[in-house]
Amino acid sequence: MLAKLVVKNFAIIDRIELSFAPGMTVLTGETGAGKSLLIDAVSLIAGDRANQEMIRSGCDRAEIEAVFTDAGDRLAAVLDRLGIDHPEGVMRIRRELSLKGSNVIRVNDVSVTLQQLKEIAAKTIDVHTQFDSQRLFDPGNYVDLVDRFKPDATFPYRTAYAAALAAYADADAAWKNLVREKDELEERLDLYRHQLAELDAFGLDVKEEDALREERAMLANFDRIDAALREAKRLFAETGILENLYDAGSELERLAPFSADFTRQKERVRDAYYELDDVRSDIDRRLRELDFDAGRYAEVEARLAAIGDLVRKYRRPVAQLIELRTTLAAAVDRSDHYDTYLEQASSARVAAYASLLRTARELTAVRKTIAHRIETELAGVFADLCLPGTRFRIAFAGELPETPAASDLFLDNGVDRLDFLISTNVGEPLKPLAKTASGGETSRVMLAFKTIFAKSQELAAIVFDEIDTGISGIVAKQIARKIKAVSASCQVIAISHVPQVVAAADRQIHVVKRENGGRTVADASELGFEDRIRAIAEMLSGTKDSPAGIASAKELLLNA
Repeated sequence: MLAKLVVKNFAIIDRIELSFAPGMTVLTGETGAGKSLLIDAVSLIAGDRANQEMIRSGCDRAEIEAVFTDAGDRLAAVLDRLGIDHPEGVMRIRRELSLKGSNVIRVNDVSVTLQQLKEIAAKTIDVHTQFDSQRLFDPGNYVDLVDRFKPDATFPYRTAYAAALAAYADADAAWKNLVREKDELEERLDLYRHQLAELDAFGLDVKEEDALREERAMLANFDRIDAALREAKRLFAETGILENLYDAGSELERLAPFSADFTRQKERVRDAYYELDDVRSDIDRRLRELDFDAGRYAEVEARLAAIGDLVRKYRRPVAQLIELRTTLAAAVDRSDHYDTYLEQASSARVAAYASLLRTARELTAVRKTIAHRIETELAGVFADLCLPGTRFRIAFAGELPETPAASDLFLDNGVDRLDFLISTNVGEPLKPLAKTASGGETSRVMLAFKTIFAKSQELAAIVFDEIDTGISGIVAKQIARKIKAVSASCQVIAISHVPQVVAAADRQIHVVKRENGGRTVADASELGFEDRIRAIAEMLSGTKDSPAGIASAKELLLNA
């Protein structure tokens, strides 16, 4: 559960520190007081993107910290995979927003990416905003909503489908390129053959040019190299440097019993001796092998000139000429054996299509099973939300491509097009939810969704931002009971202006906006019983001191 939330320098919040407990907590306050800012802060903890406009004016950074306790097995598995310790099930998420752009995310003092934070939060908390209710009006969101109901079940199939889709896209592109390339190959084949023959005749090697340049430098500077090597040999012989080094090592070896330092120094002198002896031997070898061959010099010059001409002709360095030769050879080979290559590409395309078709069917089957479970569970929840007799169905549309050519039917998330159909009145036909639901019905349908989703995903906490919009009376009472029922197994934090919902909460945090030092500041504090009565009375009657309002508020609290 969310145990603690600290928000600093965030919009009009200077500093707010709140403690939470299991059960249901409601946030109240006037419109614009800052309640939604607290939800925005929690949304950042849940992985929403940040922007610099969230930082309080006059400050260079904002900080948000949330402490969660009792991490479940699913969350613990994610943390373990990411190498994040979680002693006694405690998880501390911290986000820092900076005007300099260096935004930092840490989980238990380990830096994580935004994507990793989202993965962690998905096993921890769900934040419902008013925008989420609008998502029910966009059928483009329905596939993801269904898949999120059982992400552990759908993820392997979506992953397999994505891999099959990528493989099919590659095979389809290869086949299309080959078909498109045939005419071009026929038109340019004579040129390709001529260029291939010319490059083959040169027998280019990527290391040849550098080796030739080095050989030319040796031949061109033969006298200087010979003189320098002979002088080096003379110095080795006349100075006795190797003999002196050997003797020095022997002297140090006699001192080795007295100190380990002498042993190390002796080893270093011996290493120097063997290294210099190797150099001397190499000088002798080079002198024996050194020879000036005028014919070879002319050959090297001619080869380098020819390579230079070829490079200028094709306007490519040697390495790219070698790649061009490989490309030309492949093109000529494809032309000579076009039918074979086309058959192979077509077979690969058909096989990739069949694999993609299979994974698409499997993904659809899993979704239909999940959709049926959603329909069944929603039917039970609707009755608790004053929607008796409501029928809800998830309709599957979309079609499977019959041939590899119909690739546009394969979408990024499968072949399914879903629609949510609902009938809230007995005897009325099912109609698209996006076209028939009223504001109050939308709120209740979304609450029903969130209720079963919280249970299926074993969330630690769920946050509602005015999910009770557009309701009153007995419906408000039923929604209050349903939210309270959810809080028995999943911590609930809710913003509400509905008295029945506020009264049902185990605790109430009131957010106010005040002036401090010429600046607007949002503050929040938990209300005691008497203050809750006055706050609810104001919701009911518009004033805190109305006897009737106070009586009604007290009755709501005592009977919640």
